[in-house]
Amino acid sequence: MVEQQQESDILNLIIKILHEYEIFSGPVTLNSNLKKDLQLDSMGFLTLAEGISEFYKKDLNETFLQAEIKTVGDIVRLLVAKQ
Repeated sequence: MVEQQQESDILNLIIKILHEYEIFSGPVTLNSNLKKDLQLDSMGFLTLAEGISEFYKKDLNETFLQAEIKTVGDIVRLLVAKQ
């Protein structure tokens, strides 16, 4: 139950960052593919990673670059594991 709440909170954070930085304004789910569905290029991905790092007050860029991330759910699971 706690993990589901964490996942929901992180998903909402990702959506907020995508919208605030005008990276993507459409619907976002855990299954959203970063390239195909959200059309994130490398700059968009780095902006998202920086926004998440800023929120958590941790430098997570290296973590994101080392992980194989294809979907929003991959980011959420990575962040849940880091907490």
